[in-house]
Amino acid sequence: MQRSNVAILAATALAICMILGLSAFFVAREIASAPADLVEKSGEALADIAAAFADHTVEIRFASEAVEIAGSQFLQFATLEETEIFERIDSSTVLWGTVTLPDVVVEARAPVTYTYTLDLQGRWELDLIDGILFVTAPAIGVNEPAIDASRIEYRVKQDSLVRDSDAALEALRRLLTDLTRQRATDKIDLVRDTGRRQVEEFVRAWLVHDYEESKRLRIEVRFADEAEAVVSGALTIPGDSAARNDLQP
Repeated sequence: MQRSNVAILAATALAICMILGLSAFFVAREIASAPADLVEKSGEALADIAAAFADHTVEIRFASEAVEIAGSQFLQFATLEETEIFERIDSSTVLWGTVTLPDVVVEARAPVTYTYTLDLQGRWELDLIDGILFVTAPAIGVNEPAIDASRIEYRVKQDSLVRDSDAALEALRRLLTDLTRQRATDKIDLVRDTGRRQVEEFVRAWLVHDYEESKRLRIEVRFADEAEAVVSGALTIPGDSAARNDLQP
């Protein structure tokens, strides 16, 4: 009786071992073949992406869908909030320019918000070269600067008994809109890197929706107003120019 039980147990153990062995074999075979399948599928997907770029399908679709995705014609990507100081030197002469009067120097201090955008209906170029997606976006645009009129502070830095400082302040007040527009342009280089990151994220998110393998692509972004130079797969970007501290019209 005991021998019979031992035989049954041995047979059961052997059967279990055979089942486990076969299961391990099939699992190992599936695992071994998986990378090859993935590589094949990945290669096919990348080939599809390359073909879509080659016949400009991607560019055409981007042009037609980008505005819908963003919900606006303009992609707003950066906002700068600055307290600006504007100085104006008011000069004058009398007696047909033969006598120069003392200068009056006036100043305005104001909080200003600058907003930077990209036109999604402008010209966009998407070129896939050696596995790198080069994106050329339109030149960076600037919204009308927003001046906090309730917090503008005016002061006369240098006065003269023979001059009208109120007139000099009024002249500066009339110039503020143009001065902030010029400052906004001067500050564009400060937001270029932010713009590059935002464009990369925007383009990648759009691509991945239809081409999942595009999430592996390296994306390089430049703007239409930058030097057109591609060196060793990387873009050469012109150096930043410092924004001016004072504007004296």
